Amino acid sequence: MVSVLVLLPVLAGMAALVVTGVLRRSPPSREHTVAAARAHARLGSAAAVVLGAAAALWTGTGRLEDATGAGDLGVTALLVPIAFGIGHTAVLGVAELTWPRPEGAVRRARLVRRGLLDAAPRRLVRTAAVAGAAAVLTLAGGALLAAPDGRSYALADRLVGATAGPFAGPVYGRPAALGLLALAAVTAAALWVVANRPAVATGDDRVEAALLVAAVVLCVRAPRVPADEPAVPA
Repeated sequence: MVSVLVLLPVLAGMAALVVTGVLRRSPPSREHTVAAARAHARLGSAAAVVLGAAAALWTGTGRLEDATGAGDLGVTALLVPIAFGIGHTAVLGVAELTWPRPEGAVRRARLVRRGLLDAAPRRLVRTAAVAGAAAVLTLAGGALLAAPDGRSYALADRLVGATAGPFAGPVYGRPAALGLLALAAVTAAALWVVANRPAVATGDDRVEAALLVAAVVLCVRAPRVPADEPAVPA
């Protein structure tokens, strides 16, 4: 898992070079600024998927070579999607840091403090909270109920005993917890970057609001199909 975190700055740096190289300057026109913002968001999203998949593939193949102990294959199966999530979200954060700066006249607006999830749909926030609580309960319950081997569930009485597995004991729960904590930290950092990035220079506040919602949703939900993306007014 540590090796995955070491790889992330390299992936994020590659994404930064790609994004800044393609969108080096923004035209002064507000319409062109919005178009550049849309193109930047699409490019950042595509780079996040590609480099997230690369992180997942690297994690899976690297751990498979060393999967000799009991439960190693199960741990690898857990870490592959977590590695994708960390890489994907880290690249999205870099893409937000390289948001195109507008030139020419910039619209003035009153300053409004943004929270990390202010732009997120309430249903998405509730879903994320439920998923987080379910993960905590699963990991805590697994640690308390697991058999001594840390990867199965045992039930015994005076006459017979039985075990079943795999079970979410410490063998699986410990690396999963570390990975999920890393994913939560990267997601919080990406949301902070989104909340503090400059607004797009446009005369329609709905455009900025839609772009902001799309960025927050992408950070929290991971990749979406185009039909799920919030509509940006033309």
